[in-house]
Amino acid sequence: MENQVYINGNFFPESRAKIGINEGGFLFGNGIFETMRTYSGSIFKLSQHVKRLLDSCRFLGIPFEETEEELEQKIEESLKINQVFPAYVKVIVSSGEHGSSLTSVGSHPNLIIIIRKLTPYSRACYRKGFTGIVVSLRRNAFSPLPLHKSLSFLENLLAKREAEDKGAEEAILLNSEGYLAEGAISNIFLLRDEEVITPSLNSGILPGITRQTILQICATLKIPLEQRKVELEELLRADEAFLTNSLMEIMPLTRVNSHCIGGGKPGKITEKISQEYRKQTRM
Repeated sequence: MENQVYINGNFFPESRAKIGINEGGFLFGNGIFETMRTYSGSIFKLSQHVKRLLDSCRFLGIPFEETEEELEQKIEESLKINQVFPAYVKVIVSSGEHGSSLTSVGSHPNLIIIIRKLTPYSRACYRKGFTGIVVSLRRNAFSPLPLHKSLSFLENLLAKREAEDKGAEEAILLNSEGYLAEGAISNIFLLRDEEVITPSLNSGILPGITRQTILQICATLKIPLEQRKVELEELLRADEAFLTNSLMEIMPLTRVNSHCIGGGKPGKITEKISQEYRKQTRM
């Protein structure tokens, strides 16, 4: 059976799901999205994802009037209709039909929910870890946009393409001040002398839901953690490093450019944090 896409109160087969050509998300990237996954049929940290999406809608001035509870119910309904496990869940709120002015925003935003079967990363990926490449593109540390998952995702796409063209799985972005920012699709953590270090939010990064979970796990496990501006050299000299997002969970980062991290193998503290994360997602 073809996947069913939710659009503004109705379900459509994915091949027939459409939006208008004057839609603001299509014309200008004026919209917000969230990407989630299920564990045993339930979305991990659903309420946090929904809250972040609604906060970002308010930031963009999109008059989306669904409450957190109402949006969560629609997402759950979409999961029941599609019955795919594990599921990849993408929720999009875009600004709706635009008028002739660039700044005009329609009074009826579009809500789109896409459910597809998730293909998890292989165990071999986690055993080997990812290779990262520092790309030429820079994240603007002074812009508020990196704090939001905007539909205008071109910077991330270009960074990821540059990394893949050079044989790496992830792009490592520095910011406009030259400090470490994030990956094209991930947040970055490193370890030095058994302390976890991650770029602070003022480095021009997304406040990732998985990132926040890692902060809480470190507190639970009493692992020292610091959020601050991070030099690239610190990553290159790290004892361990890993990447996070909701789909990949915690992916060891074992090489950056020509530098091996942790002897080119996933680290023990990374595995300890990963075990706790897996425990939480499967509770």
